[in-house]
Amino acid sequence: MLQQRLRQPFSSCGAARPHKGALAVRCSSSRPGKAGVSPSSAVADRRAVLTQLAASVSFLAGLQGANANPAAAEELTVAQAAAGGFIDWWKSRRTVNGGYKLLAPLYAAQQRLQQASDVLSTEAVGSTELLSALQLVRASSLNCYMFEALPDDTIETKASLLTQKFETKLSDPCTFRIVLKNATDLEPAAVQDVAREKMELLVLSYQKLDGYLEMAREGTDDAVPKAREQLKATQLIAADIEAFVKQTLGV
Repeated sequence: MLQQRLRQPFSSCGAARPHKGALAVRCSSSRPGKAGVSPSSAVADRRAVLTQLAASVSFLAGLQGANANPAAAEELTVAQAAAGGFIDWWKSRRTVNGGYKLLAPLYAAQQRLQQASDVLSTEAVGSTELLSALQLVRASSLNCYMFEALPDDTIETKASLLTQKFETKLSDPCTFRIVLKNATDLEPAAVQDVAREKMELLVLSYQKLDGYLEMAREGTDDAVPKAREQLKATQLIAADIEAFVKQTLGV
């Protein structure tokens, strides 16, 4: 019975050798073997690793209470080494090229925020400038908050709204949040809590900024100065998130 239970967590690996030790090693090494193929996104990497880690956890749970059995103890050692190997592999992938794969969306968001700031810094801020700034701000949010569509929205902005509308029930469309999850998923709970707090601040800041820009477009007198100040605050939060991700990754 114990031998059957030991084999169950890795039964989907398709290993041909019946020996338990060989089976565990082949299962644990099957995922890194695919690491050489570039995934379509960081999310795909994360899901693949977490799936394999879940299998390892299930395997370890099945070995509880079996430490009196030398064969079971040997299998436990192999599983622990495999889980540790996957964690090291995933951490190393996140820091390739200075973590650029995770950081690139954050760079793009800050670039658009700076462009919006440049637009609002002009002496005469009219309806054209306000619309341009609003569209840049919304594009920089990376699908992280909902807003009312405008008749002359860009295709990119409309795509952002559609993504949020249809994907929120199936997956999180917010790229900022996805980056933070990828950067902290193997970190202590306290670090993950900090990431969530920073994300909440960013979303709130974007919502306020969007509201001020809408008010400015409607002609509210003091809305433009408020939008400028809120834009600065949003830029600071976005920059803080970038620094937090870099610190977490160690790059």
